[in-house]
Amino acid sequence: MNNITCIAAAETNVGRIRKNNEDNFCFDGICLNSADDNLSVVSGCREFPGSCAFAVFDGMGGESCGEKASEIAAHTFREHFAKIHKVDSEKKLEKLLNRFYRSANNSVRKLSKKIRATSGTTAAILVMMNNRAYISNIGDSKVFRLSEGGLVQISEDHTMAGVMIRSGVMTPEEASRTKGRNSLTRFLGSSSDDGDRVPCFSIRVDVRAGDRFLLCSDGLTDMVTEERIAGILSAANTSCPEKVSALVGEAMANGGRDNCTVILVETA
Repeated sequence: MNNITCIAAAETNVGRIRKNNEDNFCFDGICLNSADDNLSVVSGCREFPGSCAFAVFDGMGGESCGEKASEIAAHTFREHFAKIHKVDSEKKLEKLLNRFYRSANNSVRKLSKKIRATSGTTAAILVMMNNRAYISNIGDSKVFRLSEGGLVQISEDHTMAGVMIRSGVMTPEEASRTKGRNSLTRFLGSSSDDGDRVPCFSIRVDVRAGDRFLLCSDGLTDMVTEERIAGILSAANTSCPEKVSALVGEAMANGGRDNCTVILVETA
């Protein structure tokens, strides 16, 4: 099989309600700095002929704690994955992911200790390597795959609702009406039960040319239905950046109640 080439674009928007952007991302070495938090940032489009890595983060905490937590995670990701093109095996990738999670988790915990307040951030990660996609996440930022089978979420929601659904206690419809359903059960900055291991979710999928992968914060999925997301991603004669802008624009048109960050990776 010929090597898959990736074309990707990213955009973040503070939204119509929030005053600061607690989202962050890492795209082609680009991350948000605190000074950028009120901007709508479009990273542009880039072609990646080899291995590449992308991530979305959604911070939480009072004052500017969430903003700082996601910034720490994004910059830590950039440092760890700057040489992703040199990673040539799953074992090396697994070690790299574990090092990132440990480092980011510890750094955010230090932030919480310093400011004497709880802070944290989600992480949704996509690594493309050797015609395979490696997805890892913690929290409720999502990774979707659009292929011939339709739009499917391949990340795992670490929320109270997600726990109840996976355990069979509730249906998705029942869980959607439960109080506290969006409370996170895992996030970067929380204490780890077994020391160095951060309880994230990871999965590997084979990639075919034409597959599309979407990373996003809940500022998109809380505002736009999956059916509508699939429709935008499937639109003919629209470029990767145009689809990204359409997704963010739809979230803003529907109320823009939260920060919204989107990365779209198309394969060819």
